[in-house]
Amino acid sequence: MPNDIADNNYKPAILYVDSEVHNITAFVAMLRREYHIVSAGSAFVGLEILQSQHFEIIVSAKNMKEMNGATFLAKSMATHPCSIRLMVSDYADEDRGQGQGRLIHDFLITPWDQSQVKAILKRTYADYLLTCKAKNIE
Repeated sequence: MPNDIADNNYKPAILYVDSEVHNITAFVAMLRREYHIVSAGSAFVGLEILQSQHFEIIVSAKNMKEMNGATFLAKSMATHPCSIRLMVSDYADEDRGQGQGRLIHDFLITPWDQSQVKAILKRTYADYLLTCKAKNIE
């Protein structure tokens, strides 16, 4: 993995998992200049991708057809214990209290406010660098 701090061209890797294609399209369009984004249309495909690629940030929709987002994020701990996890939801107040400790770092609330999403992701990547990269953990 490149040295994130020294390489100004490095784009942090995000896995975005959502069964709603329009959400994937919007997320990628909004963030493709700042991040390397890999998307999956289902939790099962997301788990397969995690077997072969490294991601600093893992983002999952809360409600998906075959597996909910919390279950997917919990399963992602097996291969990516240091990745930071975010949940996409349209219920800000209800979900914030259900962060499940270390599992869900923060929530991206839809409809998205582009500046808010970018600020959350910037802070999340900084947290990754402080907690995992600084300890040489991937």
